[in-house]
Amino acid sequence: YGYKVGIIQFIKGAWKTGEQEAFKKFPEIDHIISGDGFTWDTQDKEKDIESAMNGWRKAVEMIEQTRSGEKDYHLIVLDELNIALSIGYVPVEEVVNAIKNKPEKLNIIITGRNAPKEIMDVADTVSEMLPLKHAFEGGIQAQKGIEF
Repeated sequence: YGYKVGIIQFIKGAWKTGEQEAFKKFPEIDHIISGDGFTWDTQDKEKDIESAMNGWRKAVEMIEQTRSGEKDYHLIVLDELNIALSIGYVPVEEVVNAIKNKPEKLNIIITGRNAPKEIMDVADTVSEMLPLKHAFEGGIQAQKGIEF
């Protein structure tokens, strides 16, 4: 519909992904990668926390730009933020407060497994996807255009 959308990816690293290529085709999408890859296997936890917090600060900036009218975001997607929350990289209380106090017209989607209860309590909608079977279990590695 031509709405302004902000997407911040909290886990994706610097590798090239299909979604990066797709987002480039839509000028109304602001896309930010703030993650360092699969940080639960990290070698530098402090750096990973800083990257996650940088992403969170960008999310707050998008929310505030919507509030002030500087930019008119209709939707902000915080991709895999639940993972960053569940491993303690971003304070849950800050995210809860941002959701509770967001501009009324702004929609926020938070993705990722292990959503903290506090996030689910303030969310309008909570969904869970469960893999019943996955190619990785059969020895098929992640595929370009499918998983990334």
